Amino acid sequence: MEAQSLQIEIRQQNGKNAARQLRMRGLLPGVIYGQKSTPTSVTVSANELFSLLSTEYGKNVLLKLQLGNREEFAVVKELQVDPIYGKPLHVDFCRVDLESPIEVRVPFKPLGQPKGVLAGGEMNVVFRAIPIRVKPSAIPPFIEADVSALDIHEMLQAKDLKLPKGIDVLLDSDRTLVAIAAERKEVVEQVEGEIAAAPTETAETKEGEGAAKEGSKADGKSKGKTES
Repeated sequence: MEAQSLQIEIRQQNGKNAARQLRMRGLLPGVIYGQKSTPTSVTVSANELFSLLSTEYGKNVLLKLQLGNREEFAVVKELQVDPIYGKPLHVDFCRVDLESPIEVRVPFKPLGQPKGVLAGGEMNVVFRAIPIRVKPSAIPPFIEADVSALDIHEMLQAKDLKLPKGIDVLLDSDRTLVAIAAERKEVVEQVEGEIAAAPTETAETKEGEGAAKEGSKADGKSKGKTES
């Protein structure tokens, strides 16, 4: 992956009021940290940042931050967004060394129509994103795996992934990624059987209950007359 250039500037003022004014001007307050260097408060164009984050790499895109005559490689560590309005509030950049692996999560995409699904089963995708350790320039946009050969009651595990050299999956080798569940038809038949076996309220049952209630009322009346 080629690093994408992003112009940033030193942020002179901190605080909520200063941050609010920056956002009104289309700028996003942020901070750069990592690599045992002093954290630096910065500002960045919100539009430029989101343009780079809209690629297939998403937040894992490798950035070349341009700060005056200085360049720093980084990735977006956290992007704070207003929970109500969905507007970006703050961004954290983490410095990276191009030769040192980092930990990221990348989207997982199963490929193909599983044999078990064609037979009436159902595919359950356990992981939508997979944690990996890899050098920043070798981060893949996603991880794919062919699941077309999976039959009912079969699964794809982490050890079954075929990845380029230099990418380590941060999951146990026997961790299930995709599983093909039992046939939906069997599940429906089982539920229908349970419903059929359950006791139902028939007309005779209703008549019996009604007679019991009337008898109870009559006993009550008769008891009352006797006592009087």
